[in-house]
Amino acid sequence: MGSLISSLAAGLVLVISLHITYSHIQERRRNPSGLPYPPGPKGYPIIGNLFDLPSAFIYKRFRELSRELIFGFHLIACNSKGIADDLLDKRSAIYSDRPRMPMMVELMGFGWSLGFTPYNEWWKNSRRLFHKHFQSSAVPQFRPKKVKATYGFLRNLLRFWGSSVLPPLSNFMYM
Repeated sequence: MGSLISSLAAGLVLVISLHITYSHIQERRRNPSGLPYPPGPKGYPIIGNLFDLPSAFIYKRFRELSRELIFGFHLIACNSKGIADDLLDKRSAIYSDRPRMPMMVELMGFGWSLGFTPYNEWWKNSRRLFHKHFQSSAVPQFRPKKVKATYGFLRNLLRFWGSSVLPPLSNFMYM
């Protein structure tokens, strides 16, 4: 009986320590630099500051709530155009990135696609290469290939025109 209680106590200590470690890791992911957030009003459990937001003229209330904690998330509203330009335009590389999409990237393997890649050096190089070959001034270099494919399609269409049964459309693709 004593070993059962000590095993349960050890398991409980393990679960509590794992929970504390997980909470600490999650907090470090949300605020990696560890700097304190601006002060704000205390919210209610679960709903946070839901009742602090009005249904009309929300921009006026955002001015008042510009540095307060809302819904359990830290929201800092920019009150002037200069601050917004500085933060969102000049320093956009610091603050912007794609959301993490584990289903598309990790499970389905689309991590190579530009649409799912985070902003980094690989993305910059891939974007530069994509732009080089797919901008409107690059289209003329593909004209001979398009003309050859069109002629092949028309030749096959004429070849099968006289037959009583037309072949499936897949015979005309990828020539």
